[in-house]
Amino acid sequence: MSDPEILTKLSDVTRTSNGWTARCPAHDDDRPSLSLAVGDDGRVLVHCFADCSARQIVAALGMSMADLRPSDDIVATYRYRDEQGNLLYENVRLTPKSFRLRRRNAKGDWVWKMDGVRRVPYRLAELQGQRLALLVEGEKDADNIAALGLPVTTTPMGAGAWRDEYAAIIKASGVEEVVLIPDNDEPGRRYADQAGTSLKACDITVRVVTLPGVAEKADVSDWLEAGGTLDQLQVLINDAPTFEAWRSSDDVRPVVDLRNGDWRQILEDAHNVVVQTNSRNGGPRLFVGPENLVRVIQHVSNGPCAIQVLTDDTLRGYLMRNVTFLAEGRNGPKSVVPPSAVVRDILTSADWPGLPELRGVIETPVLSRNGEVVTTAGYQPQTLLWYSPAPHLDLPEISQQPTVTEVGAAMELLLELLYDFPFDSPSSRANALALLVLPFVREFITGPTPLHVIDATTPGSGKGLLADCCSVVATGREAGKGPEPRDSEETRKFITSVLVAGASMVVLDNIVGHLDSAPLARVLTAEIWEDRLLGVSRQVRPLNRAVWVATGNQVSLSRELARRTVWIRLEPEVERPELRTGFRHPDLLRWVREQRGQLVAACLTLARAWVLKGQPRGSEVLGTMFGSYDSWLDVVGGVLAVAGVEGLLANRESTTDQGDDELTPWRMFIHLWREGVEQNMLPREAHAHQLLDVAEKSGLEIEAMGFQSQLKRLGKALSKIEGRVIGSVRIRSRVLSGKKLYRVE
Repeated sequence: MSDPEILTKLSDVTRTSNGWTARCPAHDDDRPSLSLAVGDDGRVLVHCFADCSARQIVAALGMSMADLRPSDDIVATYRYRDEQGNLLYENVRLTPKSFRLRRRNAKGDWVWKMDGVRRVPYRLAELQGQRLALLVEGEKDADNIAALGLPVTTTPMGAGAWRDEYAAIIKASGVEEVVLIPDNDEPGRRYADQAGTSLKACDITVRVVTLPGVAEKADVSDWLEAGGTLDQLQVLINDAPTFEAWRSSDDVRPVVDLRNGDWRQILEDAHNVVVQTNSRNGGPRLFVGPENLVRVIQHVSNGPCAIQVLTDDTLRGYLMRNVTFLAEGRNGPKSVVPPSAVVRDILTSADWPGLPELRGVIETPVLSRNGEVVTTAGYQPQTLLWYSPAPHLDLPEISQQPTVTEVGAAMELLLELLYDFPFDSPSSRANALALLVLPFVREFITGPTPLHVIDATTPGSGKGLLADCCSVVATGREAGKGPEPRDSEETRKFITSVLVAGASMVVLDNIVGHLDSAPLARVLTAEIWEDRLLGVSRQVRPLNRAVWVATGNQVSLSRELARRTVWIRLEPEVERPELRTGFRHPDLLRWVREQRGQLVAACLTLARAWVLKGQPRGSEVLGTMFGSYDSWLDVVGGVLAVAGVEGLLANRESTTDQGDDELTPWRMFIHLWREGVEQNMLPREAHAHQLLDVAEKSGLEIEAMGFQSQLKRLGKALSKIEGRVIGSVRIRSRVLSGKKLYRVE
């Protein structure tokens, strides 16, 4: 029965066992004190426990007492009979359009209450002994199909009122197969999903017809009126796909039924429909990252894609767009927002079987481990990467077996890009070539890759331009510039954000002076970065697949960073390099963009030639190792060796020497301390405050406001350096009377 119109005008309406409760509109009702029910004659009965009269109540709603009486204008009557043809009840259509169920009472009068009346499907007697039956939505549709001579049924009160008991009744009639013909709208598909699920549970074969060429909200009666024939309908029935095939199609929103309260089943169903919707046409949209569910987003059309960790809100939005959650409403099932318990259970699951793994986002074709070039946009199951190509990439065909001539042509093009940069040595040029090639062979490298420092003797030398050129080749766009890593906390947050987003290349631009960053040193040796996601109370563990680059003038590095670095040094031979002219490519970035397809092909050609040669290891060719980056050296060094490039890492010793710069003030500190001891100016064992003058003269960075602040900074510096070999000595300490004494030994 349709709900009375008065319910639409009331607030806080709640269904009860025999009617409804709501707030009374005739007085200031803090809690629902109005009771409503439908009488035997169909009239709406209202009672306010605050003694407001029925007239006061309807007047407060702008209605009249006549609005509480049922309409007498019956447009159509549909009789529901049992298996033997005995009348059980009627579904009558009234004007304005509404439906109500009525039955005969003991006196033979029509009453509108259905208490104790058995509910059955429509035309039940005609189903007896039929092997196959059609199930449609609405009595009018059923009558139109029955007129064609086909066994058909439906259920009362529309798409939202299916009952599981109907399936058992249909099964008991002898029906072995049901073909559903849903209306062409979301309620119709939801009705078919509910009915099909119940019928399958009763071991009935279920198939589903999708009506061709009908408008949104149209039904089978509309299809017949538009010229559909019995023969055409019979073809649709014979060709109808299985319920499972129909349910997995893009047009059908799967249903999670919350009404039975079985939360174990509800949670299992929710996990299953996430997998189901994620495997539809267009490829997967949800992925498994390291310990988190993620998705790929693209905020700007033709802009770069990024990985986003799913939160409660983003997953709830996905479920609302793709899944129907059903709860009990006033008039049968109703669609509701996904419960928070379901959302949290999915997000915090120990694993996500059925969802694909995502390792990162790439913006250029790469060589997969089987030697194939990945060129199809979207998710790549063979690499577990999402390929987001920059627009207008015109990639020529890559030779399957590059010849010596083709390898030479590829090298010539890459050297053309580097031609105008004033490298200080062939080693720096080789290291720049390594930076160019790295993104295309990243799949062959296990673990992290080193920091590529592009250093120059003076501003205007082209260090930023070189970084941008490498980025345009690798991603199709100039490199995004990160902050100078001075503040450890900010650096850590920055690293987390770019790795979670799946950044392909990270450039730390314009480093000034000495660089010592613990978070940067940590990420350069981390295959997986672990941190708490900013703004979300959740730990994340993104893969570290980024290419790390830093630029600066006269950069010096801490020892920890220096040993993790590939050095690219630019030394222009003029005082004002920004005023240089006569370049082979005056607008180099424009040339790189125009030639990007050819440059990408050149890098892939070198990579494929290396694979064809049996993947010789760079460490064996060069006769050296590179600590945490042996895999990088084996792959990149091997590619360059096959291409005939010499000098990779040849400047490594001078690079490591850069890291020793941090010990220079400590050498001076020890020298001045010993000199003070010899002159009886300083004790052999000294407190920190006795060494402040020596620290200042040595150039140690202990400047601070006030004596105590300086003393504190010196104490931290001494604790950090304690035990480390400086030349041939170390600084040691012991505690005497609660205070530290330092000595050189």
